[in-house]
Amino acid sequence: MPIFKRAKIAIITRTKNRPELLRRCIRTVLNQNYQDWAHIIVNDGGDPKPINEIVEAHQKEYSGRCAVFHHERSLGMETASNAGIKGSDSDAIVILDDDDTWAPSFLETCMSRLENKRHPSVRGVVTHAIQVLEKVIPGQDLPVEVNRRPFNQYLRSISLSELSGGNIITTNAFVYERNALDEIGFYREDLPVLGDWEFNLRFVFQYEIDLICESLSYFHHRIALHSGASANSVVAASSEHCFYATFILNEFLRKDLKSGKFGLGSVMNIHIQRRDIEKRFLLYRAIHWIKRKCS
Repeated sequence: MPIFKRAKIAIITRTKNRPELLRRCIRTVLNQNYQDWAHIIVNDGGDPKPINEIVEAHQKEYSGRCAVFHHERSLGMETASNAGIKGSDSDAIVILDDDDTWAPSFLETCMSRLENKRHPSVRGVVTHAIQVLEKVIPGQDLPVEVNRRPFNQYLRSISLSELSGGNIITTNAFVYERNALDEIGFYREDLPVLGDWEFNLRFVFQYEIDLICESLSYFHHRIALHSGASANSVVAASSEHCFYATFILNEFLRKDLKSGKFGLGSVMNIHIQRRDIEKRFLLYRAIHWIKRKCS
């Protein structure tokens, strides 16, 4: 059961042994223009002492709006997400990992759009995202920003067809209604990676996600860092991403084949194959151009 009063939106932060990044994450939450939130921090098997100290240092600003759950051992990202969701009480949900940030107007803009939806089928909203490239420098608490680049500014809507080819939205940019979980279900805890993509596919299969064409969410990427607590999960588990991407594609396609119907699994696999063919064609053109230049 939730351990504090109900809020309009629950912010779920997954963390493990990254206290300086968590401090930055907490600051981006406290700096939001919209203040009707609860912050649920899930420590997935890390040292609890630094986290407790950090949260305690912000108790006055939190004003009772923060709860911390500690897992004795790491149970995985999606288990941590589900623990935070089940341990909160809110109308809406968003996941903000400890290394990501928002613009001050993120929650305000998303909640306004969600509360004034353009169609009853809309159960979530997402903003454009910016990728922040960072470099870890020994002796400095926080990574140093190197560059920023747009991630998905080409999007003008969130279509099931486009999402079937890969995850086109970032986790921290997606705000959705809690009651959608009654139909969608929770995050798949058997997926150590890409659980957000699989969840998003199930979500858009049932409901619409409205797009806010403003870059209000920032996902941070440490460059040239492949291991350690501060490493990016995508880089640290690249082989796992490849395996589980195929796992998800096969799972959806098997459902279609068993039902004897053309469904989402068929669309996903056609989309992926087309993208792979395009990549091979571009690689062939590049090799051919190099050969011509060198001949």
